[in-house]
Amino acid sequence: MADIMLGAWRTILQSSPTNANVYWLIRIGLVALELRALFIILQNSLSPNYSYISGRYTITPSAKPHPHAMGFSAKLSIRSGHDTSSHDRVFTFAPCFRSEAAAMRYALTHASHWLSTSGSSN
Repeated sequence: MADIMLGAWRTILQSSPTNANVYWLIRIGLVALELRALFIILQNSLSPNYSYISGRYTITPSAKPHPHAMGFSAKLSIRSGHDTSSHDRVFTFAPCFRSEAAAMRYALTHASHWLSTSGSSN
């Protein structure tokens, strides 16, 4: 899809500059932005939110597409408190996983470890 849009941009830019060409450049740019926004919305809505409460902490593991490799990266949010007095620790782990489930398991393992060590002393 990006190749098609880039080709359309090049074709329009190589032709003589007219109001119609500028209009189409703007339209193509807007369509590209709309597609990107839709992709982000779909990506976030397809990833279920698994949160659970352990004592005074709300644990939220997540898996997101890795930005630099094929696969998923694991993230972990450990939240305590409420409203304006809340504190959120967010961990992003370096390994890249083949599946979203593997990344989630890794984050949950680290949540369990954190709760058994650091969490008990906070």
